Amino acid sequence: MNPLELAVVVLGAPLVVLNLALTLGVLARLRAVQQRLDNQTLDPTLVARGTHIGAFRATTVGGTALSEQTLVDLGQVLVGFFSPGCGPCVQLKEQLAANPPKLPMIAVIDGAPDSPAVREYGRVFEKFAQVTFGGPDAAISKAFQASSYPTLVRLRGAVVAASGNTLAVLG
Repeated sequence: MNPLELAVVVLGAPLVVLNLALTLGVLARLRAVQQRLDNQTLDPTLVARGTHIGAFRATTVGGTALSEQTLVDLGQVLVGFFSPGCGPCVQLKEQLAANPPKLPMIAVIDGAPDSPAVREYGRVFEKFAQVTFGGPDAAISKAFQASSYPTLVRLRGAVVAASGNTLAVLG
């Protein structure tokens, strides 16, 4: 081996080892970040994964009683909170109407059911979801800690599997 080749090996080997060590460090850091993201909700206003939904009572437009037990009975269910005056809610409503979720769905519409605009908004959801009306002070909204619109919560029984503001929660 000539002196130039020897110099390349002597100087190159530590650089390769350093590169490998840095790459492994970056991968470990990415795993830690991913684990943190998996264990928390990015939006602090959303109910966190693993949260048990507490007791509530609501009645659908069709007269069906809804409660925590309804969530358990349905198994997996999607619960959405929408407001007719919310731009992102309108977009999400249109996406859901065009491609209804495969899961049973409960849609909670913010507003008084005697308002024509609110009733019309709810009629779109009635085609593929059980619809109930109530704002942030309604028992169902409090049980889900729903404080912003739109909010989607995917449940297994009465336990939050995912929550978010887009259809990504159907994941």
